[in-house]
Amino acid sequence: MSIIHGCAVAVGTDPNDHAAGLKALADIVILTNQVKADVRRLKNINHDLYLRSLTRLEQAFINSNSNAPLSTLLGNVDGVILQGLEFCADQLDRVSTETVVSPQMLTQLLKDLEAVTKTILASDLDAGFQALLIAKLEEIRSAILAYRLFGLTPLQNAVESAVGALIIRHEQAKEPKNRKAAKDWLAFVVSVQTIIKNFVVLGRELPPVVMKLLGSGN
Repeated sequence: MSIIHGCAVAVGTDPNDHAAGLKALADIVILTNQVKADVRRLKNINHDLYLRSLTRLEQAFINSNSNAPLSTLLGNVDGVILQGLEFCADQLDRVSTETVVSPQMLTQLLKDLEAVTKTILASDLDAGFQALLIAKLEEIRSAILAYRLFGLTPLQNAVESAVGALIIRHEQAKEPKNRKAAKDWLAFVVSVQTIIKNFVVLGRELPPVVMKLLGSGN
């Protein structure tokens, strides 16, 4: 198994998809940088001590040929690095307030997303409005798939972006031919928000123009 295939498996994407594997490798390097930034924000610890293992791990990825055997990368990740990562995880876990979303719930969200996508594609919507709804669903799908690496933040951003786009295009959403599909789409978006436990449920604070789409439509 190559490094790129190993990265794809680690993040849950298709190991036979070369582009997905490259993205997985890039995401892991990005994640390492994000963790380093999080560690620097921790108080009352020796930052240099904790960052040492992360820097070595980052260099191991950067210096490796993505098509080389995974064993060549793992050979550079010794016990010292792994122990350092455990220490970092322990410190970050102490200050984290994020609730873990179960794999089963993420799988169900992806199934619901596919169902909504099919509904939108089958609806007689204005072409531009349909393209917008599908694009925002794709952003949410990508965020769900990236959850194992980046947590809830990308998903929260995708949801906020989706609702913001609908607010801007609310006049189109209210048109008779677009209204039902927009309601179905928005109901799914709000259902995603309800699993983000450390944020207020978005459905309770939507602007009136959007709430009307969720309600009776009067």
